[in-house]
Amino acid sequence: MDNPNGALAAPRRRLSSVLIVVGLVAVAGVSAFIVLRFGALALAPRPQPAAAVPQALPSALSELSAPETVPDDEPGVLPDKLPAPIRHAYAMEGLEPPGWRIVTTAGKEFLVAAAHPGKALRVSSDGHRLAYVDAGDGRYLVRDLPTGAIKEIEVRFRGGEPAFTFSPDGRFAGVAYGSDSSPGQPQESEDVQWEGTAFLDFRTGLTHNASEQVVALRDDGWWLSLVTGRSTTTLALNDLDLSTVKRFRVPAGLLGREFALAPDGRTLASLSEDLRLVRIDVRTGKIAAHRPSLRGSLPLAAGVDRWLNGREVLVMLRDGDDAKGFAVVDVRTGKSRHRDTMGIKSDGVRLQLGKVD
Repeated sequence: MDNPNGALAAPRRRLSSVLIVVGLVAVAGVSAFIVLRFGALALAPRPQPAAAVPQALPSALSELSAPETVPDDEPGVLPDKLPAPIRHAYAMEGLEPPGWRIVTTAGKEFLVAAAHPGKALRVSSDGHRLAYVDAGDGRYLVRDLPTGAIKEIEVRFRGGEPAFTFSPDGRFAGVAYGSDSSPGQPQESEDVQWEGTAFLDFRTGLTHNASEQVVALRDDGWWLSLVTGRSTTTLALNDLDLSTVKRFRVPAGLLGREFALAPDGRTLASLSEDLRLVRIDVRTGKIAAHRPSLRGSLPLAAGVDRWLNGREVLVMLRDGDDAKGFAVVDVRTGKSRHRDTMGIKSDGVRLQLGKVD
């Protein structure tokens, strides 16, 4: 007799197999759909987040969070200490903010906010010291940039347009003040002298006051003074104790407005009114003036800025008070040649040179 249960078992086994196959196919389909769906999402470009809407912050937090931005043409604030020497300082009309600016040998520019923008400023030859009129109270100050030390040239009173000078090594800083006339220009009479002159020994902090105009300082503290009258000019060599060692008379107009003492401290150079290079031996008073005049090769306004070496001086060419360029003059032959700008903006600015290579 046949087994009915066996007959029924075969169809059930076939049905189970079909269901298993159908289930596997369904699972495979769903898996494929998921893979395709999420694969498409992965490959699709991701949407960018919406830009955040700026919200107002409290002013105090804004000041702390937002760094101050300075335009490229606006100088930074002069730091308390500045190791790099100054190449030059300049001022010109239309600068914002107004005032004297210094440029280091590395090309960085800073605003000297402490210096009076309309008064004189001077840079030492090594580029490490500044002499200027304080913008606040009008004091005559000398600032040592590498250390930040500031010392005052203590004078009896302040007035007129000051004229600053440095010794070659920068130790001594002098100022002539208290006259309405420019340095080196005639006074009302031969008896009228500069109302005040002084120089500071930066090493000791002591100021030496005198009555004659200081025009040049030596590294040992000896100094040259000038008294200009209508017919003659008196040039004197003085020691640190203000005692006159030598005194010479030179014709009026032979010395110009700017002077430079040679590195050896023996020879004073200047340009005469007719642009002859004049050399004076400060020990003997001997005068050497080159002819013909340099008028054909230099503009009408020019002044000796410094000695470059034992034979050549650097002359700054001017249009009024504004610099126009440079020339180099051989003190022995009187021959001149124009010099490049040395990367210095020299056209239409009040210019003071610092360290010159």
